[in-house]
Amino acid sequence: MNRTSSNRPLDRRQRKSREAIQNALLVLLQDKPLDSITISELAIKADVNRKTFYNNYHNIQEVRDELDNRYLDSVFSLIEIDTLRSRPEEFFLKMFRSMHENIEQYRLLFDSGEHLCLYARLKENLQPYLKKEMERNERDTRFLPYVITYTVNGLA
Repeated sequence: MNRTSSNRPLDRRQRKSREAIQNALLVLLQDKPLDSITISELAIKADVNRKTFYNNYHNIQEVRDELDNRYLDSVFSLIEIDTLRSRPEEFFLKMFRSMHENIEQYRLLFDSGEHLCLYARLKENLQPYLKKEMERNERDTRFLPYVITYTVNGLA
């Protein structure tokens, strides 16, 4: 968890700093892998000092995790099992609209090549939904890993 993950909401200055750091990380990921990016380099790109970085995050991986969580939250906020079951096209339209609103960030996130951990987390979070649905329809859950892989590759 980040340092400001208490129950109180972030103030405008904190939100602006975090957004700058996250956007800078997305830009840097276009040119190099996550483990090659330094905090100093990230702070310079975000136009914040190192202290501001450390007031918001422990390390660069935490920034990356927050970006992934933001993506996952946006996808899972759209999932309504009843709609997904009866009208999956509505879910996909909502998802594509949501992605279009933040297209540059999504493009950078996926083009960076650092999205494999995002796939794993998406699979992990989607599993309970799909398992419940398969059990409800009396489907063989032995095929759940294949269904999850198929679904996640379609979403990500």
